[in-house]
Amino acid sequence: MAIAAARMRATLVPAVRKNADLVAFAVAALCLVLLPRVWPLSLFLSQGAPPAISVLGAVLGASLALQALGMVLVLKTTRVINFGQVQLGAVTGLLFYELVYHVQGVVWLKAVCGTCLPGIDSDTNYLQSHPVQLLQALQSHGDGGWIAANFWLSLLVSLALAPLISWAVYLLVIRRFDNASRLIVTVVTVAVAGLLVALASWMYGWFTPTSANGLPIAQPAPFSHFVPIPNPALTLAWRWPWDSSAVTVIFHLADFLSAIVAAVLCVLLAIFFRYHRTGIALRGVADNQRRAQTLGIPVASMASLSWAMAGALAGVAAILGTIAHGVGVDAQSTSAFDVFTLVELLAAVAVARFASLPIAVAASVAVGVIAEVMGWNFSNPAPLYVALLLIVGGVLLLQQARQSRAEQEMAGGYLASREARPVPEELRHLPIVQNWKGVLIALVSTAALVLPFALDTARVDLLAVIFIYGLISLSILVLTGWAGQISLGQWAIAAVGAYVTAILASHGVYFLLAIAMGGLAAAGVSVAIGVPALRLRGLYFAATSLAFSLAATALLLDPNLLGRFLPNTLGRPDLLGFSLDNQSAFYFLCLAVLIGAVVMVKGVRRSRTGRALIACRDNEQAAQSFGVSLTAARLQAFALAGFLAGVAGGLFAFQERAVQAVGFDPLISIYLFLNTVTGGLGSILGALLGAFYYGIVYLFSGSPIVLILTSGIGVLVVLMLFPGGLAAMWYSARDATLRRIAVRYRIVVPSLLADRARDGVDARAEIAPKMGRGGVEFVPVRYRVKES
Repeated sequence: MAIAAARMRATLVPAVRKNADLVAFAVAALCLVLLPRVWPLSLFLSQGAPPAISVLGAVLGASLALQALGMVLVLKTTRVINFGQVQLGAVTGLLFYELVYHVQGVVWLKAVCGTCLPGIDSDTNYLQSHPVQLLQALQSHGDGGWIAANFWLSLLVSLALAPLISWAVYLLVIRRFDNASRLIVTVVTVAVAGLLVALASWMYGWFTPTSANGLPIAQPAPFSHFVPIPNPALTLAWRWPWDSSAVTVIFHLADFLSAIVAAVLCVLLAIFFRYHRTGIALRGVADNQRRAQTLGIPVASMASLSWAMAGALAGVAAILGTIAHGVGVDAQSTSAFDVFTLVELLAAVAVARFASLPIAVAASVAVGVIAEVMGWNFSNPAPLYVALLLIVGGVLLLQQARQSRAEQEMAGGYLASREARPVPEELRHLPIVQNWKGVLIALVSTAALVLPFALDTARVDLLAVIFIYGLISLSILVLTGWAGQISLGQWAIAAVGAYVTAILASHGVYFLLAIAMGGLAAAGVSVAIGVPALRLRGLYFAATSLAFSLAATALLLDPNLLGRFLPNTLGRPDLLGFSLDNQSAFYFLCLAVLIGAVVMVKGVRRSRTGRALIACRDNEQAAQSFGVSLTAARLQAFALAGFLAGVAGGLFAFQERAVQAVGFDPLISIYLFLNTVTGGLGSILGALLGAFYYGIVYLFSGSPIVLILTSGIGVLVVLMLFPGGLAAMWYSARDATLRRIAVRYRIVVPSLLADRARDGVDARAEIAPKMGRGGVEFVPVRYRVKES
């Protein structure tokens, strides 16, 4: 007996230690559901966790599980976090909702065949804008079968379109970036999500006419009236034996439909991956792409299949949600991202270690239960956001750094960013190069000095905001470009700096000192949330930072929580005799701070700290073999990036004269990251170009051309032509000019002309032909240069 117990301990203890993150998450979830009345949970969960609420959360988590399956599948086969996963399903869900709610099949039938269905009005505009009247007319004339036919036909069309859209996205967009870093491809998925929202907006306007043209006012009706599926009710009032209270929840068949379909799909996927030849090939590609390619597996075909499967899963989840809740996607008020759903997805995928499909399903159900229990106990979403942050941070803190070689290659592919090379030493001191450099500096300086006096106050205000965004882009450059940590929450770090700055300034602290203290507080918070990702890199901090962006905004800026300590207004003081209430004076302050930040970041890049960060990003093992402390280097990056973001937040607080939640929307963090990568993570210039790219749409919002360029199409075009971003475009033009200068002055510059010897200084310059009135004149050869 003792020997058996010893053997069990020898087997069980290492397994628990190896999977400490999963064990901790499972224990925490079970305690939250089963023991809410036990101290210390009873201090927070005053309403408990009734079984009916947990069942409702599990049902909602089943739909999330389908999205998580698609995200993990794409991530494992193409090494990309698909931020457009939810939007792929949203487009399909909107199409299904509109086709069913407008009985679109009957409308099109009447448009083609006016004599068909004689009891129905032939005015298609009326039928399109009055679906309830059309429904009533069909039922009154005994044509209710057309409603069911329209529903099932719409379901088939939507289910077929979901994988088709996802496959087209991969084929037309993602595949064109096969040779780019995975970080660039991830940003491309963000741009694709924006394009999908534009597609949804167009679809919404097409199905819903904007003008009734004198027709009677349409009557609303529940979506369930258009669904021919029986929807019986089930009342659940069960309680735990140790809990005295019970909650009654009425479920319908449609509520359980998501769970049933999700369970069936999970079983089918398990069988597919276990026994089918294509499923086994997909598993091989997911484990190691290079190894799979050497075995003859078509990696590109498997990647396209995984994208199609992810689109199908997203479409099924959206359609089931539409059937259960009867809510269509209002494209007029929907942004490019549902950040909360994205954080829930990333939390489930993080628990699954960004790799395991079964764990992703179980974690999604658990996250759904936790969300519903927290929502039952709190009317404010802040506790739920904090719980998601603790889930993500906790599992990453407990996960062991046991990346395989394939996973290390995946992370390396994410972080690859080409550094911009300086002007070659051979050309740096040439008068023509110095003159061009002086001209550029003069033009930029003149523009910076003249713009605040040439533009109106509102646009000068926006230019100051662009400079503040430039500080955030610099922090993203340090954290992502140098340290290799993908941050989607830098604007939330700025919110911490703004919060501390506003409170200190309202208590009489000098505003520059208050901004500096806000930067230090933000640096401390940045280090704190970065600790779980110290031993990991790339994808992991993306989940933590995005969860923090939700939690920080809800916790710090909510007037009912910590936001109650914020002042209502924040006045601008005087500086060196100039009133900062003058927008031009505040503009020059923001410009001066940005210039100082650029000088500081440039100095860090040239120092040992900068070189250590780049070395750790490119090759951790090699850097550590030279005595570089990986932990110390990354902590310094977190602190520096947090300080820059905190200073930006403090300036933004004075810019807006208040600190409000609307100014620190989590979406801004995602867009700033997107545009910083679009500008280029290989140089300081790229970070600044990304900030200006983000701000120019607001500065010249009246120009439709600029709006098109700054949309998702503009981002895709820039990254397709120059995967290194806008900075790569600039440096390519600069190098081309320097190459011509080297040829002209016959200077050997290996870094520019090593691969162009024939077109470089080794080749003789061609003599232009002598032109006369009749064209090219003949010139006799007097002598030839003897070749050596």
